[in-house]
Amino acid sequence: MADQTSTANPWPADAGTSDLISPGRKRLGWALMAVATLGLLATIVLEILYKGSPDTIGFETWRPVVYAYVLWGVAIGVGQVLTRGEDGQRALFLLPALLFTIAMVIFPTLFGFYIALTDWNLSSFSGRRFNGLDNFWQMLGDPYYRNALFNM
Repeated sequence: MADQTSTANPWPADAGTSDLISPGRKRLGWALMAVATLGLLATIVLEILYKGSPDTIGFETWRPVVYAYVLWGVAIGVGQVLTRGEDGQRALFLLPALLFTIAMVIFPTLFGFYIALTDWNLSSFSGRRFNGLDNFWQMLGDPYYRNALFNM
């Protein structure tokens, strides 16, 4: 019997998937992810500067930041496929869950810490006022809160 070899894959058996991706394609993927990340960060910085002082440029609402976040997620997915090939396609399966967790857990947690660092009386005309860790010290000084915290 003659040796039968498959011609379906002309690449050597020991070649990894990273060997099959051209350096130009990897550079394109990294550049796409970098540009998208810089765009998202620039949008966030513009919004924060505008909310801090309405004299600067920025956006009236946070909607452009949400759009930038969605575009960033798409660019990260495309960049993963460009830089990692088939492994990047496998990572795409988990990427929506990761982005959803960031949007629904991480961002609100950071915003909650920001609110906790301010004295924000919605009925006053003066607006919010930074008070540092005073809210946390007051909370830890409350015996009912400590009891609930230690009973967890």
